[in-house]
Amino acid sequence: MSEHGVIALDGMLVPLRDGAVSELRPLDLPGTEMAPGVWLHTDPEAGISGQWSSPRGRLCEIDITVDAPGRWLGLHVALPPFEADAVTWLGIALRVHAARPLALRPCLRSGTDEGFVDTFFDRHALARTAETDHHGVLAPDRHPDLPATAPWRELILFLPSGESLSLALHALRIFAL
Repeated sequence: MSEHGVIALDGMLVPLRDGAVSELRPLDLPGTEMAPGVWLHTDPEAGISGQWSSPRGRLCEIDITVDAPGRWLGLHVALPPFEADAVTWLGIALRVHAARPLALRPCLRSGTDEGFVDTFFDRHALARTAETDHHGVLAPDRHPDLPATAPWRELILFLPSGESLSLALHALRIFAL
């Protein structure tokens, strides 16, 4: 990692930024790959259906119908390896809107020998009916359970898993300082 400046961690999102999938596609659940290293994952016991696309100018649009609530629903983005103790802040900036207000819960997931550790950002992101910008940071030194090293890491935006939703994610940047 660089000693100074911003380090971009969102290279996996490039195909979606380029409008790779402009036509609507059905969700293939419990895991829908939207681009290499980017997928929507849900509880396999949930009764969920829907569709998604990545039109030019937006990372993705997701429409989900929930017939039976699940325990989780998340948009996962694989991150390049980094040492958490070499980072002052892990940050996100996003622009989003939804058909009705929704709370999104950002999380850093770190792989371990036993499975994984989830470290949640202090603030939720709120998607409103108009485009809304959100930024948040996670300070690794304030999260003693966050593994300093991990074989893999990903950012997850947890979405409401018990209700139907329509969401447009216009932009998402993931960075380290």
